[in-house]
Amino acid sequence: MGRRIVSYSKLDYYDGPIARMVEIDMPSPRSSTSINQAGHRATSERGRIGQEGQNIVEFALVVPLIVLLLVGIVEFGRGMNAFITLSEAAREGARAGIYASATDSSIRTAVRSQAAATLGQLPDGGITISPSEPRASGALLSVTVEYAFSPATPIFSPLLGGDSLNLRAQSKMRVQ
Repeated sequence: MGRRIVSYSKLDYYDGPIARMVEIDMPSPRSSTSINQAGHRATSERGRIGQEGQNIVEFALVVPLIVLLLVGIVEFGRGMNAFITLSEAAREGARAGIYASATDSSIRTAVRSQAAATLGQLPDGGITISPSEPRASGALLSVTVEYAFSPATPIFSPLLGGDSLNLRAQSKMRVQ
């Protein structure tokens, strides 16, 4: 460490002048820091540029991970929304089919109308109704709906094991 400089200054307060001692540690000649007017150590211009470069590299490393995490959260939300819609569609189909007079086509129409806003048109092969009509009173009606969910970003396709994830929802109710 270098030499120590002690100086005195007078500050005017309400009680009158007060002497204050200011101590400044002078750096050794080999140091890259200097003392600014406020008495704080300042790094050289080269040190600040190196710090900015480090910040840019850290930012470049972290941002793709954060974006990937956010896109993954959005894709998971889309998948959950599709599954909840399938569950609601299967429940509506079973609800429409609990009457002995209900036909398979009326059950399929109820399922399609419930899922149309979110999932679009469901194919006939994606809706399974068991038992077929005519259904006896007291029989257990099962409506199964299947849907191939495709992620909006192709990054997650390898995680699904292909281009889509098959979602399946089932609802069972007694025929009245």
